[in-house]
Amino acid sequence: MVDHPMGQITGLEFLNFRICDLVLHSWDIARSTGGSERIDDDLVEFVWSQFADGAGSVLESGHYGTYERLGDDGSVTMMDSVLLASGRTP
Repeated sequence: MVDHPMGQITGLEFLNFRICDLVLHSWDIARSTGGSERIDDDLVEFVWSQFADGAGSVLESGHYGTYERLGDDGSVTMMDSVLLASGRTP
């Protein structure tokens, strides 16, 4: 178990959290430096799965944005949903 600002979490949960954090911060750096903002589809799916599985507790922490589901009409991509859920603007 790991002591975390969100409470006690398992080592696997912590690892998954860190992967998501690194993926999202790489997007932040790309956005701020004018680099490519494209994130590998597998990483986007992984991050989305972590947000979708634990969206309630993650978003209740107050450190993130709003939980947006994929648009039925395809107007909101999975990447957009990840960015919105993490408090970023696509």
